[in-house]
Amino acid sequence: MTTPLGNLLKHLREQKGLTQDELGAKIDRTRQRIECIENRLKKPPVTEVLLIIGALELNSEERREVYELANIPQEGPLDSREVMDDLLEARKLINSAIGKLYKGK
Repeated sequence: MTTPLGNLLKHLREQKGLTQDELGAKIDRTRQRIECIENRLKKPPVTEVLLIIGALELNSEERREVYELANIPQEGPLDSREVMDDLLEARKLINSAIGKLYKGK
């Protein structure tokens, strides 16, 4: 049995016409990792949720649904240490991906 968040992320990925391989490539993850996020029993780290939200280019309503299921604050200061750590990790991953893009040119 999967989590409601995993079901929603899978539905949104399929709705956007992406395979697990394609989504994984967009966020520097393997197909197996995407499959795990979609099918496992517990929620993925906030870092990965934020990367997926960005890669799928979700509209505000879709983002709101994902934030709610992932327990990501939608308003106010982000004072949770875990959320801040995850956001910093996401930033590192994004910077790494940008660096790879520039190296390829």
